Amino acid sequence: MVGKRLNYLNQFQKKLKLIIPNQISFLSYDLIGLVYYLLINNDFKSVEKLLCRNLSVSGNVFHGDKMGRTIDFPTINIKYKSSLLNGVYEVTTLHKGKQYIGLANIGLKPTVKGINRQFEAYLLDFKENVYGEYMKFDILSKVRDTMKFKSLEDLQLQ
Repeated sequence: MVGKRLNYLNQFQKKLKLIIPNQISFLSYDLIGLVYYLLINNDFKSVEKLLCRNLSVSGNVFHGDKMGRTIDFPTINIKYKSSLLNGVYEVTTLHKGKQYIGLANIGLKPTVKGINRQFEAYLLDFKENVYGEYMKFDILSKVRDTMKFKSLEDLQLQ
């Protein structure tokens, strides 16, 4: 089994032309390790190829602080405790048979002194009330790292 996995990972590395530092031994490099390596290098296309699906975040939507509404960017909030992803990401979701695209902040919210990690998505042309619903978001790419803005108005203008 280990030999098969190693062979597959080696083929995958060559096929995608991945450059993995020499100090990382492929013998100790399992699937989770490879996915982690790709994520920290923001290579979501390779993650999708390796997993045969997009990386996703899902959970029940909860009421947030409702600050996004005050700047015309209402968000969908899902608890997210992992520190694997931090920043702003392009996302997509399917709701009632319609696909929506948007941006999600994953992690802390330094502009508003957020102390809890969470997933917070703004979807274009989305006006539904989804509190309490289970939603799944596919993560397509990283847009930027987390930033602290001077004010909510500066955040809105970005």
